[in-house]
Order: sequence, then C-alpha cells, then structure tokens
Amino acid sequence: GQEIHCYRAPEWSMSRFTFWAYDILARNGIRYDSSVLPLKGEGDRLPGLIPTGHGVVREFPLSTRSLWIANVPFSNGTAVRLLPLRAIVANIRRSNRAGIPVNLSLHSWDGDAGFPRIELPPVRGFLHYLNRNTAHRKLRALLATFPFGTITTALNRFLELPIPRGSSDMPFDSGSRDRRPCDGRPDPSPLLPTGAPCGR
Repeated sequence: GQEIHCYRAPEWSMSRFTFWAYDILARNGIRYDSSVLPLKGEGDRLPGLIPTGHGVVREFPLSTRSLWIANVPFSNGTAVRLLPLRAIVANIRRSNRAGIPVNLSLHSWDGDAGFPRIELPPVRGFLHYLNRNTAHRKLRALLATFPFGTITTALNRFLELPIPRGSSDMPFDSGSRDRRPCDGRPDPSPLLPTGAPCGR
C-alpha cells in the first residue's frame, strides 16, 4: 500500500479557527488538506501553505466565486447538482484564466439516484437529494471538456507560482495574473496537472 498524505475533514470543518488541527495532521504525516469552505472573506479562497511545528500543510479550499457579500461554491457535489452546467464550466474557465486551479469535489452518492433517504432538517434534506439524476451527466461533460489531475499535483504546481496580483480583491479577475488570455486555446486543467498554465 501507499502512505496517506492527504486529508479531508467532515463537513468542510477546517478554518482559521482550527489551526491547532493542522499541527495534529502534520504530526501524523499529512501534507495536503482540502477541508476549508471559504464562504466569507477573500484571503482563504486561494490554495496556500500552513506552517506547523511538524512541517508545512498545503491547503486546497473548495473553489468558490465571490458575489459581493459571500463566496458561493461552484465545484462541490451540491453545486454540480444545482447549478446549470454552463455556469460550472464558465466558473472553471474564469478561474483557470487567472491561473487558479479548481477543486472539483463530489461524493459517489451525489450521482446515485437510488441512495437511501435519511431524515434530515428540511432545507438540508432538500439540497441533499435535489437533482441527483443530473450529476452523472454533468460530470461526464466536465471530464470531456477539461483535463483533470490530482490535488497534490495541482497544489505543488500552483504554489510554485507567485500569488496573483489583486487576489485579495478579485481572485477570479482575468487580469489578476500577468498572463496572456487563453481564448482560442485549449483550457488549462482545472487542477493544472500537466504542462504550464496558459501564457506562462
């Protein structure tokens, strides 16, 4: 088998208020984490390095789009089920053109129409089961549109690059990174697994 170096906390429960947990992860050999859902603020939206007493943990938050008062996810299972495919594709392209990788995160049950129903609070239950029959179609379309790779590869490639200028204000602005636009060329991978980003 292989050693485990990646971690994902339940319910996207890591935040700037749980920095103590990163020390425990690093102490146990975890070097990559994807447990942050940055619903507020700009600084937590980009992948970054979290130093601990046992080494650095590379954090890859769930991808979101800033809409003035809040950040809205566009690449987790709920978003893939609820959003139109063209909106997901547009947000991936917008992010990639800024040189920012996208974290696509689905559970197997997101596309399982026969998944057993459990009792949940009304709003959560509604979101949990809505549009289960659309996830497979959208995922196949995304896989046909973009190349994908691993989180470890994406983080290593992204963190070798300078942080995009203006990222604290508009991280998805296509002018926030000093690169040529990708119009007319194949889209860089949402996870940037191979080759250099457009314009590098």
